[in-house]
Amino acid sequence: MKEGGVLLGSAAGVTINSLQTLDFTINWTPTATGATYIYGEVEMTGDEIATNNQTPHLNVNVYPEGTVAITVGTGNSTGRMPMDFFYYNSLFETIYLASELNIGGLLTDIQFYNNFSSNLPNKPTNIWVGETTQTDLSAGWIPSTQLTQVFNGNVDYPSGSNDIIIHLTTPYPYGGGNLVVMIERPMDTDWYSSSDVFRTQTGTVSNRTRNAYSDSVDYDPANPPTVTPTAMFPKTTFMFITDGLGAITGTVYGPGNVPLAGATVTVAGTNLSYTTSTDGTFTFPYVAEGEHQVTASKYGYYDVTNTVTVIENQTVTTNFTLTPLPQVTVTGRIVGSDQPTVGLADATINLSGYESYQATTNATGNFTITNVYANHTYNYVAHATGYQDATGQIVVGSTDVNMGDIVVNEMSFPPSNVVATEAIDGTNVTLIWNSPSPTGLTGLEDFELNDGGWVPSSNWSNPLGDWEWTNTYDVANWSPEYTGTNIIPPPNCHSGTGMWGTKINTNYTNSGGFNYLTKTFNLSGISEPQLRFWSWENVFGNFDYCQVAVNGTVIWGPSWDYTNTQWQERVVDLSAYAGMSEVEIQFQMYASTVVNYAGWYIDDVYVGPAQSKVTNSPSCIIPSELRGLSEKEAAAYVEKANSPRDRISNHSLSRMGTPPSINNDRVMVGYKVWRLLQGQESNEDSWILLTDAVTQDTTFIDTDWATLPDGTYKWAVKSIYSNEVQSEPAFSNTLIKITYIGTIAGVVRNTQNAPISGAIVTCGNVTATTNSVGAYSMIVQAGTHTVAVFASGYLPASQENVIVVDGQTTTVNFVLTASVVIFHDGFESYSNFALSFSPWTLVDVDQSSTYGIQNVSFPNSGSPMAYIIFVPSATTPPVTGANPHSGIKEAASFASINPPNNDWMISPLLHNPIELQFWARSYTDQYGLERFRVGVSTTGTNPTDFTIISGENPVEAPVTWTGYTYPLTDYMDSDIYIGIQCISNNAFMFLVDDVMVRSATPVDDVIIPVLATELQGNYPNPFNPETTIRYSVKETTPVTIEVYNLKGQLVRTLVNEVKTAGNYSVVWNGRDSHNQPVSSGVYFYKMNAGKYSSTKKMIMMK
Repeated sequence: MKEGGVLLGSAAGVTINSLQTLDFTINWTPTATGATYIYGEVEMTGDEIATNNQTPHLNVNVYPEGTVAITVGTGNSTGRMPMDFFYYNSLFETIYLASELNIGGLLTDIQFYNNFSSNLPNKPTNIWVGETTQTDLSAGWIPSTQLTQVFNGNVDYPSGSNDIIIHLTTPYPYGGGNLVVMIERPMDTDWYSSSDVFRTQTGTVSNRTRNAYSDSVDYDPANPPTVTPTAMFPKTTFMFITDGLGAITGTVYGPGNVPLAGATVTVAGTNLSYTTSTDGTFTFPYVAEGEHQVTASKYGYYDVTNTVTVIENQTVTTNFTLTPLPQVTVTGRIVGSDQPTVGLADATINLSGYESYQATTNATGNFTITNVYANHTYNYVAHATGYQDATGQIVVGSTDVNMGDIVVNEMSFPPSNVVATEAIDGTNVTLIWNSPSPTGLTGLEDFELNDGGWVPSSNWSNPLGDWEWTNTYDVANWSPEYTGTNIIPPPNCHSGTGMWGTKINTNYTNSGGFNYLTKTFNLSGISEPQLRFWSWENVFGNFDYCQVAVNGTVIWGPSWDYTNTQWQERVVDLSAYAGMSEVEIQFQMYASTVVNYAGWYIDDVYVGPAQSKVTNSPSCIIPSELRGLSEKEAAAYVEKANSPRDRISNHSLSRMGTPPSINNDRVMVGYKVWRLLQGQESNEDSWILLTDAVTQDTTFIDTDWATLPDGTYKWAVKSIYSNEVQSEPAFSNTLIKITYIGTIAGVVRNTQNAPISGAIVTCGNVTATTNSVGAYSMIVQAGTHTVAVFASGYLPASQENVIVVDGQTTTVNFVLTASVVIFHDGFESYSNFALSFSPWTLVDVDQSSTYGIQNVSFPNSGSPMAYIIFVPSATTPPVTGANPHSGIKEAASFASINPPNNDWMISPLLHNPIELQFWARSYTDQYGLERFRVGVSTTGTNPTDFTIISGENPVEAPVTWTGYTYPLTDYMDSDIYIGIQCISNNAFMFLVDDVMVRSATPVDDVIIPVLATELQGNYPNPFNPETTIRYSVKETTPVTIEVYNLKGQLVRTLVNEVKTAGNYSVVWNGRDSHNQPVSSGVYFYKMNAGKYSSTKKMIMMK
């Protein structure tokens, strides 16, 4: 039988006894190519065991007629090649000798033989092949740029012993030479078992294979790393199609019918290429039958193309005669902008294109370049010391070319850090900028007098991160929050007492994020820029690490040095950014959330012309003995392995020499300032000159700002040198000019006439928020507008055709109707540990088994799931630290064994929703915070139906219960499903509780019913100076609402009285019971009403 229940053949049965085994032979001749499976099936009257009537499926791959399989190797050993899954990234290359293959044809498939303990489906794989005269790789890798990529896709690597057949997406016409095969495992985010091996052998060719693997270096197949060659290679089977092939042969001649060596012959539409030797002959033994375009080419000659028809099993001969290209002479003169009539001696001119040429000017500035190939376009660069390079293009025809005078401008450097600030009254704009340094750069920054203009930031909770500057460093002031023998702060700065560090006098923070230190440089006129700095890297790699990014791209690192920390000079090549006017250099230190060492410290930073040949520091690799350990385990191992010793006595304290300067005779005489519209930076003709005369100040006031038409403006400042030489412009930040001539103001109240605080009022792109008495005010342009308002817990509202008159205030008041809860679920009514709980729809897209909790058992633990009704108090033993937001149950999504998660919890169909509220948290941050997204669907519950409304990036849930609110006003007239998608990546447990959706009050409801006694929350949160707390009471009962600080001390009682059934709110003005303002921080408010009690958190932020 065949896939799909197709009968392939049968055999008549015979008598068989109980427990007897019989063999049958059934012949099958395939009629179609491709992958399928076959199986045997028994039909027997009186069968005692009907469940064993079929054999297991046997996977087969049927190849076209004429396909030949050639296997190289015996597979009598094992190794992690050609793909090494024990590391994040690997690169492999080997050579299969022509004598081992002894065939030619179209290579369609490559097969390897694995024996894996891991099941690794759908893993990215890249394959290149080519032919070479080399018999081994002793001379180095053959880079991918010299090969043909034949596969770029995903391959399944199942567990157990398997034949891994890879069908090439681009079949390769193999001509019978030594076959090169390169295979890349692209950089992954996971590594797997060291037992994931392939069948290999060690052959007689000692240096046939190179194999590299790393967790931190993303190998470039075009520029492979240096590794030692080996004789081991994987057992490999190649599939060739040999039918329908013929041969092409011939000779390439030059003038006078002389055979031409070094000519390249190619067959269009194939990878076939041949370089002729001294006899000029070429041959392609295996070419598909049919018509082909065959081209012969050689550097310095015209190409010739012949049309050749190939017939199966025959050889066709085609010859070529190539004609040399004509050559001409290019002349010209190089002059300086300061003396444009005088040539510059010893200047250089470079042409690049079909050929590269260089010449040096004589004493009069003239140059001559002979034997330039004609009928091509070349790029030129003219260079003279003390001048900026001049660049352009020259079209070289069939006659000699005189380029005339090429003018190189005198070297000049722009100002930096141009800042534009609008006056409070809008009457003018003040510009300030920094003057250029003598080299046009900052040169050496030793941080002794100031911080060098570097700016700290981060991507975690502290916006400034850990970077700190000091010019009074003393290691005696260093006080660690975390101690250990390998925590080594610098004993001194590299020079003086000034430097930057994370942090200066204690350990860096376990932030789980990056700390950034950033500055922008102008590299105009610098042809070979370089970054040099002295680095102290006491961070625990590869968990924590240091790196440098330029214009957002990491070009150095990751790096660390926790075993023998010392000051090291790091040198980074910036030649890729040569001549750029805005180059952002950023020191980036990543810290995990577990263990910290001392930190990263930098001193004596130099950015400028290269002082020596650049060799970027190599990236670090985690030691093999630490592989697979958690950061805490690895840190403990290192602490134990390194006995205490003096780690700071031999550090070099020598200071780097002064960087070279650029010598010239020019004098900077001042600045000129222009105003321009954003988007016109490259159109200088549209700029408005604001300084007719040169100004020597580094400030300027644009007094015409108030009269300008509306628009988005920038300012350009140039340095002006003698001889009217101008630098490149330095641009300011943008300022938006809008004419504000009217005011909209009003009050937002509810239907009980109580003010609503924190309501958001919008008019176009202008937004205002109501204060504690519900009042707002906004300045807008005159005209007709639509004003809208949204407040949590209420229906949105808008007023159209609001007319704003110049210089007047238009009053727009709102009365908002409270929304009603149409869906509220705290997950209390479902069965403990249920994997399905209607009316929710659960979709487990990743279909992966999940992690359980160590030493804790509960039903469905480890099962594939989307979400589970988790009851911490009902596990064995009970789980601590996972208490629901309310009640005893919550919805939980456990981490997938094969991350990332892709789990959906989808609401029932909801009618005319206004607002979604729910609570979520991460059970722990030990493995990283949980991540989720919120989506809305108007069509169904398939995950592809949902539009994400929670933002472009996933939301990270803190380890404490956090409330999330999402307006649904775009869907208030629709029926929708709401989906909460867990997309955590190898974290642990995502918890959700108390999901609530609000909608409009039905038109026949005169009074909004109170469904439950509830502390609903406060808004705004965080707040300053006051916030409104809303609550509801289902039946008459005594109610108290009290505010506590983090120490559990009572700050103020807001409510202490009997309340009848209804909805209420109370405003806390941020003062204590003595009417004194409280400090910024976290506060808790607690409501007691009969048997009901609830506590929530709010943040005062000043």
